[in-house]
Amino acid sequence: QLCSGCVLLEHREAWRACTHLAEGIFGSCARRVDVDPHTLSVLDATVAQHGPVIMRGVTCAIAGVLPPARVPQCTALLRAMMEGVPESAGSWLEHALGALPVAAHEDAKILLTACTRSPVSWPEVRRAVDDFSDVCRRKRIIA
Repeated sequence: QLCSGCVLLEHREAWRACTHLAEGIFGSCARRVDVDPHTLSVLDATVAQHGPVIMRGVTCAIAGVLPPARVPQCTALLRAMMEGVPESAGSWLEHALGALPVAAHEDAKILLTACTRSPVSWPEVRRAVDDFSDVCRRKRIIA
């Protein structure tokens, strides 16, 4: 719950701590070895409940809510989400991009395709995130 509300924090250090925590949580989803079943069930329930909200926050941050200097860390969190829970994260990303203003939808398709392609090329995703962020900022999608 902490990560859900903090992804869009303006305070740089608090934001950085929150995104690192979220990366760790989603990274744990990808590394499920040597974890007891109860812990996995709590982890899965937490991610299922808060994942969509975190993805919306990351998407809005990339689209211009936060300064451009934070885009690389948003990309790292996006990657952790896509690797940790790929099936769910793809759907969350699609819904989050769809919730942005219509002017962003065409450019959002490129980002969605880069993130959900199999196999994922992370250099391509980084370029797609940077391009999407630049376009959204130029168009003032989120002012």
